[in-house]
Amino acid sequence: MKIVLVSHNVLAEGMLKAAEMIGGAGENVAAFGLMPDEDGAILTKKVTDWLDAGEEDPEVLVISDLYFGSPFNAMVALSQTRKFYHITGINLAMVLEAISMMDDEGITAKDVAEAVLPLSHDGIVDVNEVLANM
Repeated sequence: MKIVLVSHNVLAEGMLKAAEMIGGAGENVAAFGLMPDEDGAILTKKVTDWLDAGEEDPEVLVISDLYFGSPFNAMVALSQTRKFYHITGINLAMVLEAISMMDDEGITAKDVAEAVLPLSHDGIVDVNEVLANM
């Protein structure tokens, strides 16, 4: 399995570096950013080149930063010619869990996506409210 993180600018790279700091480096994980002077086609080429450099037809999970943002749209366009599972709304908890699950035998990109999606909601907490109720 491979995991691809895509974002505006260097957010995806920062997420990957933070995940590696906490949980160690994950193999077959890459981060790509859409830079201010680039368009979606450049991001798509970066992702495609990385995918093509590895094993043929691996399970692939794409996690993008912002629903309907340019990186999201580039991956949706790429999904018309490449098979992968795509979720959006990246956060560090999702990335950590996805990387930790990716080597489980027989796991699919869809399985990982379904496991990490609740983390996107569970990780958003009103700390003032929690402290007030203690």
